[in-house]
Amino acid sequence: MTVQSATFPGMQAVTTFVQPAKEGENDTAPHKVACPELSGTIGQPPLTIFLFVRRNVLNIFQFVKSQITTRQAAEHYGLNVQRNGMTLCPFHDDHVPSLKVDTRFYCFGCQVKGDVIDFVSKLFGLSLIQAAQKLAADFGLDPNTPQSAAVVPAQPPVVQQRRLVLECTKALTDYERLLNHWKAAYAPADMNAPWDGRFAQALHELPAIGHVLDLLYSADAKLREDTAKALVNTGALQRIQTNLKHYTEEEQLELEKEESRPAA
Repeated sequence: MTVQSATFPGMQAVTTFVQPAKEGENDTAPHKVACPELSGTIGQPPLTIFLFVRRNVLNIFQFVKSQITTRQAAEHYGLNVQRNGMTLCPFHDDHVPSLKVDTRFYCFGCQVKGDVIDFVSKLFGLSLIQAAQKLAADFGLDPNTPQSAAVVPAQPPVVQQRRLVLECTKALTDYERLLNHWKAAYAPADMNAPWDGRFAQALHELPAIGHVLDLLYSADAKLREDTAKALVNTGALQRIQTNLKHYTEEEQLELEKEESRPAA
């Protein structure tokens, strides 16, 4: 029989190997326990060891929930929580904040609810004990982890995906605005005259940018995420952001030159 003990505070997570009784032995006979933290249970039957582990696991749950609210965990793991405690639910395709986070959490959209350990368990796909251990480590509650080591962990996949979609949407929206500015500001008075390069670039790129923005605003969450990933994987997002920064600075310099010219 294998028993996992994840005690807290003051006891590390350990795996305890209990040798089963041999054939013909009484099941209450002494069992070997290879774990110093369970030294007090040596010679005890499996039920006693189980109760010992269960009591300490419950202690972890109680301690973590007494120290961390669901709102604190949500903000720590990258969710944008409004002043009223509402945020986009990471457990369904949410467009309007429907998740209320406080000490506990409840979603008015998908009806998921629970405490801070339930929240982290669902957010990262962990067991309840793993979620409690993660919270203890990430918030510096584990006595074996110094406060300085409690750095902000990687964000859960759903938060990363949403932020990537937002980053792509912002970049393409800003770039579309710049292209529309070029289309209007640098349009030739005579279409037969030579075109300004910025006007030509605007005419060439605006249809494609508009199409990609339609995909990023799609009601299909998977389509939005796949579009954002494609923009990153092909290098298109980085090129747009670089061009946007360069051209925006160039436009600003031209504007400053115009403003510094003496009036005629």
